[in-house]
Amino acid sequence: MSTHRIYGSIRQQHTFMGCDRELSLITLLVLIPIPLFLWSGTVLLASLGLAAAALTLLRRMARHDLLLRKVYLRSLRYAPFYSARPLPRAARGR
Repeated sequence: MSTHRIYGSIRQQHTFMGCDRELSLITLLVLIPIPLFLWSGTVLLASLGLAAAALTLLRRMARHDLLLRKVYLRSLRYAPFYSARPLPRAARGR
């Protein structure tokens, strides 16, 4: 029987700066260009502070469960089909 190698890059999730790649890039895409258009020091500090706070929260979320975003979006998508009630669909109308 032959053995096959499983490469680590296949199993690893895509991360950027320690958090989910898409969420971190969207956060940076939104918060970093704001000071370039408004040209204010307070806006620059607020934007950098918000970016640091958002990336910190995203890092904590990724450390807990990297697939949390996908699971949450899937639960929102399936919500109309699977209610939180234990009753069958026919018994709910009574």
